Amino acid sequence: MEDYAWESGVTCVEYEQGEELRLGVYVAYSVVNSQPHIRPLCASSEDDGVRLLFHDEDSRTAPLSSVRRILDPDYVFVSERQAGGGQGLGNPHGEHGEECYDLSELEISPGVRLVVREGRDMERVL
Repeated sequence: MEDYAWESGVTCVEYEQGEELRLGVYVAYSVVNSQPHIRPLCASSEDDGVRLLFHDEDSRTAPLSSVRRILDPDYVFVSERQAGGGQGLGNPHGEHGEECYDLSELEISPGVRLVVREGRDMERVL
């Protein structure tokens, strides 16, 4: 994996968190972490599954050494939406936007736990 051309905010992975496999996205650096790391992803409902994933702000980031599989980037679809589910004024492609990930075209490994944070799609209002 050292030879892989990681793309910040785009390269999605399956990674190990404790005894579980989870989904995350590679981040080169952030305000709170200057080193490359994996930011966990979550869904806001079971119905959405891996079709609509967000950054899981309730989980800790993970080191690159926790990555078990890099998902095929040709089938990772990243978009932006207005934070807070589109409530109020704002620019979905600016400071009021957040990334959404659609991994529904990929085959996710058996045993990967999809973290669900009910209402996550409506909670982040800036």
